[in-house]
Amino acid sequence: MSERDELAEAIEQADINAGMGEGGAVHWESMAGQILAAGYRKPRTVTTVEELDALPVESVVRSDMGNVYVKDYDLDNPEDSWWAIVGSSMQYKNNRILTPATVLHEPEPQS
Repeated sequence: MSERDELAEAIEQADINAGMGEGGAVHWESMAGQILAAGYRKPRTVTTVEELDALPVESVVRSDMGNVYVKDYDLDNPEDSWWAIVGSSMQYKNNRILTPATVLHEPEPQS
């Protein structure tokens, strides 16, 4: 199923739940196309420690348990990185973050 079809189904279900009825498939597909054209993308999910490792510094993820982490580099070893719970001074290695995790922010590559 394409991202557009998935979004159109979500809009259809919202209309049905709101009592709008069925039968607006063209309308739902049009709305889904406009939402995608405006830049909406379903958040990416990472499922492995390797995928967490690959995210750049300043990435933000929400774990399956609901904790939000931001990736930072280790001041003593810039080649190494840590994840800090937002609003806390606690830091964790990648293997301590429960996956799957939803990527909330991934910074643009620096040029």
